[in-house]
Amino acid sequence: MTPLLKPAEVAAALNVSPRTLRGLIRDGLIAYVITGRGKKRPGIGFEATEIERFKAERRRRECPPTSVKAAPSISMTSEATAGSFLALRKLRQKPKRGG
Repeated sequence: MTPLLKPAEVAAALNVSPRTLRGLIRDGLIAYVITGRGKKRPGIGFEATEIERFKAERRRRECPPTSVKAAPSISMTSEATAGSFLALRKLRQKPKRGG
């Protein structure tokens, strides 16, 4: 049977503060073993395999893009025709009375 790791050892191994380790425990991300008999603040220990599992779960690798980004495709879906603003304005104007 391997000895259990203390919270300070685990925090150092994960490169986090003891406060962050307590948050990870509270969130259920790291399992622990109760070692003490205290009701309010029992002693806790961690198995080395649990710490390795946590590290493996959190391991990430960013892959650099290998392809060249293509220019966005632009297509027109409407059948509207472009016209002169002034020509459209003249068409909308009402003819003047009198004169």
